[in-house]
Amino acid sequence: MSCNLACRICSPANSTKFMNELSPHKDSLPAPMAKSLGRVIDLFDQYGNLSDSNQFMKELWDHIDEVDYIELHGGEPYINKRLWEFLESLSTTDHAKRINIYSHCNLTSVTDQQIEILNRFVGGRVNVSIDAADRENEFIRYYSDWRTTEQNFPKFGHLHEGFVICIGTSVSAYQACTIDKLLIWLDEFLQRHPDLNVTWLVWPVVKPDMFRVDLVPLELRLATIERIKAIAKECFACNEYGHAKGMKYGVETLINLLSNQIQPSQEQIDSFISYTKALDKVRGQDSFTMFPT
Repeated sequence: MSCNLACRICSPANSTKFMNELSPHKDSLPAPMAKSLGRVIDLFDQYGNLSDSNQFMKELWDHIDEVDYIELHGGEPYINKRLWEFLESLSTTDHAKRINIYSHCNLTSVTDQQIEILNRFVGGRVNVSIDAADRENEFIRYYSDWRTTEQNFPKFGHLHEGFVICIGTSVSAYQACTIDKLLIWLDEFLQRHPDLNVTWLVWPVVKPDMFRVDLVPLELRLATIERIKAIAKECFACNEYGHAKGMKYGVETLINLLSNQIQPSQEQIDSFISYTKALDKVRGQDSFTMFPT
């Protein structure tokens, strides 16, 4: 899929940026990683991106009378020019009066024109992906820029009330012990933008299972939970904010996720360490300095 990021918890199958980054290093990657990358390269060479398929776009138009719901997935759909040309054309028809648009966005490239196009549809949902705060988010969501994330997010506040705005946070072993920093940032952000109606959706990274939060010792995760509870008890986002219910939902989900007592296998631990060291070498980074726990 076309994407302009190469997130650590993603895969080359879902990001052309990731595929292109790893391709020159294929021979030095761990065997499972190299094998998966090879399959992805072969499939991409054979089929390309779905949005580049004239046949697919034609079939979508031919059946538009039967469509009430369109999901814009990725990769990163907000960088796909052909997709937005299609949506703009569709938005000028009567079909837009019944069609809901559900989109995913990494907040790297959001334009006022895209917001205008979305507002022509009956409604839908926007999932904006933010996995951590500041430099940690840039580290996990590689090639992203935190300043751009902060600047683009408020643009979705201009969508009409038929749209639901959700912050989607994928929690992995990387930021399991620092995720409280994200709640602090969300609180500060919502104090600056109190009219923005958002819900916090938190989910675990389980595919592949080498990223699961279970890899982090339970006692460290429990310490993180205590910090989260203390922040949530006092913060604006979970109390005075007009849509605090949606933020509390995220906090409760996060606490449940971090408190699980599943024991990771040695294979999961070894895979995580091997993958992380290989990617660090490619990028000249050090995960264990960024996330020392």
